[in-house]
Amino acid sequence: MAVGFSQRFPAVTGDLGSIWSCQNEIRNRKRVFVQDILEYGDATKVPIGDPAEERRKPDLGSIFEKAFVQSHMGGTRGKFPTWGASGRLSALTMGDISGKATYPTVNLGINRESLKTAAIDAVTTGRPVVAESSPFAGDAQVTANGSREDITIASSHVYTVAAADENGVTLINPWGHNDRSGNSGSRTGATFTMSWDEFYANFGDVTVGQIP
Repeated sequence: MAVGFSQRFPAVTGDLGSIWSCQNEIRNRKRVFVQDILEYGDATKVPIGDPAEERRKPDLGSIFEKAFVQSHMGGTRGKFPTWGASGRLSALTMGDISGKATYPTVNLGINRESLKTAAIDAVTTGRPVVAESSPFAGDAQVTANGSREDITIASSHVYTVAAADENGVTLINPWGHNDRSGNSGSRTGATFTMSWDEFYANFGDVTVGQIP
């Protein structure tokens, strides 16, 4: 099934060497045919050999991402009014993928333990879980690549929860990197661990998905 949409991000085709295809049944059991992937940013500005070069290579995640976008008539546009795949709450996206209703645990300030419990339980039971940063997120002290780092938490952005226990939470930025604090222009890796206090100060909710 062909679904027309206007892309905000360029599709990668020439770098694949050959056309990658995949048939995926997602969202209302629509079948879509994938022959390229979406790429975040401008590949022409990524130096050869830079770790970000890996973004140009397709994998199961990038193929599924493209299939998910193609299943929305608005493509990469926002949820409303074009009914696209972008700019939406994690609970809506997870519901689309699994076909099951999903609800976030919102950080109200007085229920912080419930966010911690939701994240730890999800990781322990192997369910997908993400955290959405607050619109007022800022700098945070974290551990990345074994070192203490001060990074900027992107506001209103979704991070994957990779691990969680009583001591803290490990997150992954889907952009593939995190910006160091101070507008220095330097970056650290995508994965970092932070204390729960830092998490509560910068994140607005935890959303646990359902497994279809």
